[in-house]
Amino acid sequence: MGWLPPKAMAAVIALSAWGCAETPAATTPVGCDSAVLNEPRPAPSPAPPRRPHSLPADVVERAARDFQGLRADGEALSPEELLGEIGRASVLCIGEEPAAPHHHWMELTVIRELHKRAPARGIELGLGLTIFAARDQRWLDQYAAGELGERDLLGVTHYQDNWELDFALYRPLVEYAVSRGVALVGLNAPSELVNRVASGGLEALPPEQAESLPELDLDNPAHRRAFDQDGSRVPAAGVDADNAYSAEVLSEETVAEHAARWVTERRPARQLLVIARAKQCERTAIPARIARRGVARALSLCPLAEPQGTSPRPGLEGFDYGFVMGPPGVGATND
Repeated sequence: MGWLPPKAMAAVIALSAWGCAETPAATTPVGCDSAVLNEPRPAPSPAPPRRPHSLPADVVERAARDFQGLRADGEALSPEELLGEIGRASVLCIGEEPAAPHHHWMELTVIRELHKRAPARGIELGLGLTIFAARDQRWLDQYAAGELGERDLLGVTHYQDNWELDFALYRPLVEYAVSRGVALVGLNAPSELVNRVASGGLEALPPEQAESLPELDLDNPAHRRAFDQDGSRVPAAGVDADNAYSAEVLSEETVAEHAARWVTERRPARQLLVIARAKQCERTAIPARIARRGVARALSLCPLAEPQGTSPRPGLEGFDYGFVMGPPGVGATND
């Protein structure tokens, strides 16, 4: 979600655990004129069938629960205080464990609440999706305009091939955005490009493609250390660790490049929520890469579980804010 698709991960890196606890066809989106994003796209996959083990349609709403905020300095925040502070971000990177329904409920709650506040501030809100590549922007535009159905969107973007996650987890978020006029923004690099770098490194790319890559910062010691120490991202046998790291950086930098471009087109009147894997929302990852591109107030939000009994309050190492959720059963109101 910018993270490596599960099928790429299987060949390169084990699937990540929770780090803190998817207009006319001829339209080219801003920033998509590079060889990277115009790389030949596989033929559309057949529309994915609904499988017997599909999640219930209300799986995200069922995950509703009480929440409060936590600032990196340890200060507890009320829900209103949390939403007020994260609402000042130009880009808010919301970390998730993709298979966790309550993380998607968190995202839905945040977009609902920030959307309520946007008109008074004259803000255009956008939803940045790392489950879709930046080159798929035209399909997202057609879907938002009602010219393309969900099944066709998932087919032409190879959602099921890339992610193997039931779209029921993302449907409420995407449908809410479309129904409220919140822009859908595809952010990620093409999965086949990420796979190629993971297998053979950046040197495996032809010169013209290598030259069209976004600026890559491969020399951030804190980020590399976090990558190497994350046991869930240990490279598979026979895979070079540097190549695996380069693929991760390529994904993050592509997300940052397109997030920064979307926001700066109408700065300061735009705000983008970026949905990504928790580790990629740590300060040294996507937020730092966005800030390097001149966007102020790129903040990160991490889901956390409410401590039970005498358990210590969860820490927020690497994040600006925590969205601390209590036991399931009670959540924010819908609008």
